Amino acid sequence: MKKTKKIATMIVIMLLIFTLSSGIYAYYTYFKSSKENTVVLGYNKIVINENYVPPLKMEKGVSFTKEPFVTNAGDVDCYIRIKSEISDSRVAEDLIINYNSSEDFNDDSKDWYYKDGYYYYKKALKPNENTKSIFTTVQILDTADDLVLEGFDIYIYAESIQTVKNKGIMETWSYFNN
Repeated sequence: MKKTKKIATMIVIMLLIFTLSSGIYAYYTYFKSSKENTVVLGYNKIVINENYVPPLKMEKGVSFTKEPFVTNAGDVDCYIRIKSEISDSRVAEDLIINYNSSEDFNDDSKDWYYKDGYYYYKKALKPNENTKSIFTTVQILDTADDLVLEGFDIYIYAESIQTVKNKGIMETWSYFNN
């Protein structure tokens, strides 16, 4: 019986040694072979601003200043696109809004490119930079319906996407359009 007790004790001691040594080995190989991988995330944030001088009175033929633009408030370069809509579609036909855009991307006289309901700012916007205004004035036609004079809103919705190395603006936005 003493012999079996001795053998059992030896087996338990050997199991303990094996367990401890494998734990120490695992710990040692983990820290010996690990590498630090630092990932820095960009902060993409935009703010819609505007210079707005409302008319003293809403009346036919009046023109007023409204210059919406976007500021990059993040810490990475980004591309901007805007959607502009009038609160009442019946009012839209009685307004002239001079958009700073073209349907030709290569038209250098315009800062914005219009495609599929969005106005795309042609340049990457650096942190703390502003876009050029998407439009500058709004004019109510002399022939406008009285509905226009009751008031309307022009909604500006803006989105941004971080720039991608070696990818142009439309190629970068295409990831979201498909």
